[in-house]
Amino acid sequence: MEKHRDLQLVEWQQKEEQITAWLKKPMRSRKLRITVHSAYNYSMQSIVQELYHDQVQLKHSNMKIEGGTQATKRIDLYQQALSAFIQEDLTDEQRQAAHNIMEKWNGPDGPTPEVQAQ
Repeated sequence: MEKHRDLQLVEWQQKEEQITAWLKKPMRSRKLRITVHSAYNYSMQSIVQELYHDQVQLKHSNMKIEGGTQATKRIDLYQQALSAFIQEDLTDEQRQAAHNIMEKWNGPDGPTPEVQAQ
């Protein structure tokens, strides 16, 4: 705009609008794809907790009734129940399926909208 100082006000405004319009044009012809990644990374335990919530709760209540564990807090007992459920009750195919879901949910697509809503 420095070299156009000798222009009249109307010409100056027209030139300014042309330059502004040129600057606002997209530089690429194709549309950019913006992906938003979640800050939360899903673990194997969080996937199993989502998918098998009722069974884990049942295992937790059975462990609470038996009382043979050394958990001092409720969360400790729940974590033990979740770990025991993964190791003892899930088949290899179910573990592999949970692992595949974990990779998908941690990827660019993220979890399903139903899971995100929770």
